[in-house]
Amino acid sequence: MNGSTMKLVAVTSMTIDHFAAGVVYYLLLYHCIPQGMDFEGLYRIYQIMRGIGRTAFPIYCFLLIEGLIHTRSRVKYLGNLLLFAALSEIPFDLALCLTEGADSPYLFSVLLMHTDEILDHQNVFFTLAIGLSACWGIEALRKRFGISPVTVAASVPIAIAAAYLADRLHTDYHSVGVFVILVLYLLRPVCGAAAGAAYLVLTRLSLEEWAFPAFIMMFLYNGKRGFLGRGRFAKYFFYWYYPLHLMLFALIRIRLLQVM
Repeated sequence: MNGSTMKLVAVTSMTIDHFAAGVVYYLLLYHCIPQGMDFEGLYRIYQIMRGIGRTAFPIYCFLLIEGLIHTRSRVKYLGNLLLFAALSEIPFDLALCLTEGADSPYLFSVLLMHTDEILDHQNVFFTLAIGLSACWGIEALRKRFGISPVTVAASVPIAIAAAYLADRLHTDYHSVGVFVILVLYLLRPVCGAAAGAAYLVLTRLSLEEWAFPAFIMMFLYNGKRGFLGRGRFAKYFFYWYYPLHLMLFALIRIRLLQVM
């Protein structure tokens, strides 16, 4: 399985998950049940969609490590993650983080009224950027000292600091997500061990046992980029897709809640 196939699986899984979390969840919350369905039926659909969505994050973590290894500019790579973390935060908040005012068309007024809720959740680009930075730091130690007690001893505080930062910033998947990235990086030479260990770490969170297809795909990865190639469109489509689809789902939710 090549990287292009994994990216498409990840983006499809993520889209299903975010539609469930950003639209279906609010239909349940506001008791706006589509005609011909009942609450239990819609809730079952919601659960299935969220389960399908669990595949996305570990694939993105895996591809993050591949990007770290193969990118021409790590500074630019990290910069892109931080740039889109900033660009995605408002769409992320509007789509996934509101408990009140989710049906209001006055989007920015709603954000200002619910700053506590919003500050309690940051999007996944922050998690990926923190994890990438930690892996980069550990790799610098490896290059300087090799695989030695010094490297191991110095890597531990890097990992702890990265996990602490993710928890303090309340990033998506928080410290567990950072540890998944670190495990995939540190055990990368032994793919089966990396996938198994990362799965065990991730399943500390609820529903994440549904993520097992992602780890099977890691084991089947052939190390090739695949059909998407190196073009700028293929590269930036997946960056831009994240904030744009979240914003779209927020608008769809508002419209549905107003007409139902």
